[in-house]
Amino acid sequence: MAYYFQCPNCHSDAHFSVPKEDTGNLGCLLFLLAGWWAWLIYAGGRSGRVQCGSCGFIFQQPAIPRTGVSSLAIGTVAILVCAVAVSWAMITMEIEPSPAIQLSGMESVIARNPRVMLYVWSVALLLITVSAIVASWVSNIRFRRQFSKQYQIEPTSSYQPIASPPDVPPAKTKP
Repeated sequence: MAYYFQCPNCHSDAHFSVPKEDTGNLGCLLFLLAGWWAWLIYAGGRSGRVQCGSCGFIFQQPAIPRTGVSSLAIGTVAILVCAVAVSWAMITMEIEPSPAIQLSGMESVIARNPRVMLYVWSVALLLITVSAIVASWVSNIRFRRQFSKQYQIEPTSSYQPIASPPDVPPAKTKP
């Protein structure tokens, strides 16, 4: 079964494995000298690397594609986060509507009970965010199950080259 990605060097999609390489203990030194953030960036760059079984090239495995529902959910959550940030900025700057604007019936209820409306909107935004995340999660699980029937997703556990070099007899030496 072929993988869903190809080697950028030789364009093979037949065999990939988790690379065995000497890390040099740079992660520990980086953690001690630079702290958590530098160590997390370094460790994140090292994870997800695969090695081509044909040419031995080591590269970052591409992410599995997302579903449309997942992309929509991410966009919805991003819009909600931006709306909450703008609302928070308006509240902290105490921006009031102009007194020349006449409030309608619903607006006057909101103006008289701002805390209740804040709670109602908070619950509504939380429900929208949670439902978007759950819909994204469920659609990605279904997609990955179907995708794994067509393509191999995970590399094998260790590097084993497919094309082994030919056996060469040892050179004869003269006595």
